[in-house]
Amino acid sequence: MTSRNVRVFSQWSLVATVLLFKTLAAGAQDLSNQSIASSTAPVIFNFLTTPDIGSIGSLSADSENDVWATALTNSVALHFNGSTWTKSAMAKASRVNKVAVISPTNVWAVGQGTNDKFSQIQHFNGSTWSVVSSAHFANGESMNSLKGVAPNNILAVGVFVDCLNNRTPLVEHFDGSKWSVVSVPHIVGGELTDIAVVSASDIWAVGAIGGSTLAALTLHFNGQQWTRVSAPSASLLGVTALATNNIWAAGVQLGRGPVIEHWNGTAWKVVTSPNIGTSAVLNSIRAISPSDIWAAGCNACGDVGGSNPALIEHWDGTAWSINPSPVRLGGLAANALLTFPLTKRIYVGGFTFSSFGPSSFLMEGVE
Repeated sequence: MTSRNVRVFSQWSLVATVLLFKTLAAGAQDLSNQSIASSTAPVIFNFLTTPDIGSIGSLSADSENDVWATALTNSVALHFNGSTWTKSAMAKASRVNKVAVISPTNVWAVGQGTNDKFSQIQHFNGSTWSVVSSAHFANGESMNSLKGVAPNNILAVGVFVDCLNNRTPLVEHFDGSKWSVVSVPHIVGGELTDIAVVSASDIWAVGAIGGSTLAALTLHFNGQQWTRVSAPSASLLGVTALATNNIWAAGVQLGRGPVIEHWNGTAWKVVTSPNIGTSAVLNSIRAISPSDIWAAGCNACGDVGGSNPALIEHWDGTAWSINPSPVRLGGLAANALLTFPLTKRIYVGGFTFSSFGPSSFLMEGVE
């Protein structure tokens, strides 16, 4: 089972398959032993009954009565109105990577167009999804994630292929009327996979660098410009922001398995987390509070079949621990997390395999 996407995309794409991570650097930090204990009772997760959209790669909401989930394998989404999950047809695309809900009539999604070589940005106006004009590069590009600071301040991150055929970090910005490319450090082999916002002048984007230089990639925006900040070697796939001095990122280290890193306002450092094997990956991380953070991924990435549960980890303010997850024949890979601080409701979405191919799943837990 692949870690993040069901399909196989380009060799260097960080959202392609867990096989990518064989091309990225191993970190120098040791992870902890699996027997880390939690000081809090585990959350019980249960499967929700929803229409099957093949896979869930992203979750976003502006309230608990307006939740969107998008699919990695086709251009169809799930929408929750507070009582019912229904399918919603999106504009035609080869895949949708991430969704961001600003309001019930203002939802954005990024992914790839029908020609997978080029990215695609979609917008939902409350009734229909449509493709919005955005930049394209001759050698292609991918948009992997996006976040809204405000309706007229939305950022999307990914990668483009430059004139020398090098993969290079890409950031695009929506100012309320159009999307445009933003100047960021030209880092050969770099790709951005996720973005987190503290404020309009405090934004982080994370990813990794492949090629001759193997490292984690963390970029910071201070309201004026993007700069690279050093971080321990890893492929960072998800990031969440609590405060200027409290940012968390999750992903994988080659040959070591899942990794969780923390920014304390001064430096990025690896935080001890359960060592559950080299075939596991954390794909997403989201925070409820400084002492209540969740990360999710897959236990046996790359394996099809079996009944491996999704990988769910929890930070209680002191330590990371494994939270039990239900199992399903075919095994589960979690790609997306969504948390609600007021009700402490947690959604985990992803996919499982059957004899008919991948199918989506959505789990819910409440603390």
